[in-house]
Amino acid sequence: MPPFGLAWLLAVMGPGLVIYWRYPAGIRPWILAILGLVGLGPLAPGAVLGTAGLSLALAWGLRGTVSRRRAWVAGAALLTVLVGFKAALEIRAGALLLPLGLSFVTFRLLHFVIARRTGSLGPQPLGEVLGWILFPPLFSAGPIERLDHQQQRREDQWRPALLVEGGGRILSGLVKKLVLADGLVAQAQVALGADADTTLGSLQDFSLGVGAAWIFAGLSLLHLYLDFSGYSDLAIGGGRLFGLRVTENFRWPMFSNSPADFWRRWHISLADWCRDTLYMPLLGGSRSPVFAVLVTFVAMGLWHALRLDWLLWGLWHGAALAAVAIWRRRFRKRRPGPAIFNLFTIPATLAFVTMGHALTALQAAGGTWGGPALLLRMVGLYLPWRLE
Repeated sequence: MPPFGLAWLLAVMGPGLVIYWRYPAGIRPWILAILGLVGLGPLAPGAVLGTAGLSLALAWGLRGTVSRRRAWVAGAALLTVLVGFKAALEIRAGALLLPLGLSFVTFRLLHFVIARRTGSLGPQPLGEVLGWILFPPLFSAGPIERLDHQQQRREDQWRPALLVEGGGRILSGLVKKLVLADGLVAQAQVALGADADTTLGSLQDFSLGVGAAWIFAGLSLLHLYLDFSGYSDLAIGGGRLFGLRVTENFRWPMFSNSPADFWRRWHISLADWCRDTLYMPLLGGSRSPVFAVLVTFVAMGLWHALRLDWLLWGLWHGAALAAVAIWRRRFRKRRPGPAIFNLFTIPATLAFVTMGHALTALQAAGGTWGGPALLLRMVGLYLPWRLE
């Protein structure tokens, strides 16, 4: 977000916080919706108005008893919007603007559709839906907060402790984002020649060393973690100021001792959403954990972007979890090994995750084969490839 955008958003959120706590609980969702329209509208008017219109249409169209047909139509419409805009972004369609936070918004609204169909969520007032979907701290970078979770964990009385809790998480997010990610790690990347442009150039002329490839991928993963978890801290802290307990999105993922453990610690809201919405239904229908986990992770990869590198990223993680499922089924092993094994499993898991991240670390700048070329270089091989 540009500096003027952040300054504007803060200028809106400050008075909005005071107004929010002065009004009765029944009006507060509308105040959150107005904060989203006023705070985010000038920064991305098409995205905000489009999201508000889509949310209103869903809340109105899914009132009362929701038939299977209505749920399928609503879900298909959401997926069409998501895929259409992502495809437009990939082909650089200049006439279309990818809405800010579209992937997060779409998955949140998809859960709303599913919850209304299953009956786990009753008919919702329009203000409740708008306040949930437009709340500024969650709009662009998640976490994928569910409406029923927000309602169950919402506080209706102001407490001074909310200022301490929220302010502390916001400070944590700012330190992660500005000091560590954009400061120390970014400077280390430049100082070590491990920035994306230098690495891409060395990779194309076959001069990139194996160690340099690992350093680039490792620092890129660290930057991503600090940046993304920093934004999550800002969202969680902002939520606490308004009495909301937003879902934790990261839980020290660098200390994971297996790929499965990693996905209990990394982007937790996305992993939980995909487990409940994709994996469990696929497992119930197919009775095959291998099939279910592969399809789930392919969907997770393509959720990020409709590109080969993200498809391979999904297969990389999905294949690892499928292999674990096969091994556990064959040997009936479910209890963890001795704690001393973590001395080996934690570094091995981190290496596995770093190699998977290499597939997407160069982003679109590496073209179709930049990610696979970097991954092969990390194991001492070269891919005969040139940037298109």
